[in-house]
Parts: sequence; C-alpha cells; structure tokens
Amino acid sequence: MALNKKAVTHANSLIKNDKVDTKSSWSFSADDGNKLLGEDGDDWGNYGKWFLMINPEANEETKEHYKFPFGKNDKVYRSGLTAIRQRAAQFGYDEIFDEAGKLIEKIDEKDKKEKLEQLLHQLVNKIKDILYYGRK
Repeated sequence: MALNKKAVTHANSLIKNDKVDTKSSWSFSADDGNKLLGEDGDDWGNYGKWFLMINPEANEETKEHYKFPFGKNDKVYRSGLTAIRQRAAQFGYDEIFDEAGKLIEKIDEKDKKEKLEQLLHQLVNKIKDILYYGRK
C-alpha cells in the first residue's frame, strides 16, 4: 500500500480554495464512488484523486486499487480525514495516518485564521464606531 500523491495534491488544492466540509458526518457509499467515475463509469483519473491510499498491486482501473476516500461533491470532508486516521492507525499505515493528520491541520489552521480575521474585522469596526461616533 502507498500514499496517493495525486490525491494529496487534490486535497491540498481543495483546502486552499475553501472547498471543505467541516460540519457534516462522513459516509462514502458505492453510489458516491460511482458518481466519481462519471456518466460513462470510466473516469479513473477523477476517481483516483479522491482516495488517499493506493494498492500498487491492483489494476489502476479498478476500485480495488484505491482506498481511504476523503471527499465527494467537490469537497474535502474533515470527518472523512478523521475516519482515515482511525482506520490507518488500526492497520498500521503510518504514512497515510500522518498525511491525513497534516491535511486536518491545514483545515484547522485555515479555519482558525478565518475566525481570527472575522474577529479582527469586528474589532476594527467597533473601534471606528467609538472614534467616529463616540459609541461603545
């Protein structure tokens, strides 16, 4: 088993572009997988970029080749990454465990930064109100 570097690149791109679900619980059904394969059921390039681990011994154009989905509907699911860490730990896939952790950290850092920016914006507006209008 090996880390799917294309999936890591894809996940990082989604995180960078705020395509992250931090609230929903995680589930990934056969139907979800089939949707990733597209209308004709043969878009393995798209399918593969949603799975953090690959089985190099399996044919690339089979579902057996791809393990540990982390997203769907054009979003990374934080809960999906948490599930990956749990399963990777159970099976001793340290590299997958660590990478899922790094992705979670990026999501959490981005979330903290956005919250801090919102608070700063509110504070600046409050200071403006006090300076210009004398309101508290």
